Amino acid sequence: MSQEFYFPEGQVLDLGAPSIRFENNKKAILLAKELAASNRAATPEEQETLSKYVGWGDSRLSGRVRELKDILTEEELRLASASSLNAHYTSLDIIRAMWGAVERLGFSS
Repeated sequence: MSQEFYFPEGQVLDLGAPSIRFENNKKAILLAKELAASNRAATPEEQETLSKYVGWGDSRLSGRVRELKDILTEEELRLASASSLNAHYTSLDIIRAMWGAVERLGFSS
């Protein structure tokens, strides 16, 4: 059974510069593939790594595609490149507010 992941109350999610976001995305992809291959749920520490995946909105993939070719299939790489045009970041404060609203409406999982 998987554990639910919650950001600690008051945590500020610092995504860093584009190069840091790229590395975080890469780590999350490698971990997700490892978890899928071993058919297991992520530990709390691994959940934190996965939570730092933010998409490719402004990661400027063009200069670093070679790094991704080693870990993504051709189709996955195509989808990652395509998503860079429409990926948008939502701040943690907005996510918490939206989740609070849906919980007040009765949604619980």
